[in-house]
Amino acid sequence: MDNGGDVHVAMDGNLDHQHRCSAGDCPLFYDPVYFLPKSQVDEVRQRINTACKHPLQQYKVTIPDKAVDQCKTSYEAADGKKQKVLMDSFDDTSIMVLICCHDIPIFFANIDTPGKQQKYSMALIEHFISFVPL
Repeated sequence: MDNGGDVHVAMDGNLDHQHRCSAGDCPLFYDPVYFLPKSQVDEVRQRINTACKHPLQQYKVTIPDKAVDQCKTSYEAADGKKQKVLMDSFDDTSIMVLICCHDIPIFFANIDTPGKQQKYSMALIEHFISFVPL
């Protein structure tokens, strides 16, 4: 397709799915193939941290200030104080989900650190792209 993308996906975090630390692990009765392993997400975090140490590149894309401001004010997970309370009781505080354009979940990542973090989205995108034929 010359005029646009062939694949359309979206992501969102669901803050209602949590796992209590005191509940322990359930018996293994299935292979969670749709959940990215924590090690995979942490490896992406390391690469992001390394990239952040380099000077910023200048881009010529202009994003309207209003769009940036609305995004900042509507993002609940950015409140680290609220997440800190959850982290004391839960080992997974929510789930980041990659969905197709029909709202069908494709892959998941357990969110286990407070605040907004790129590592979950980047890990999901990289994992998804590894299945897309070139």
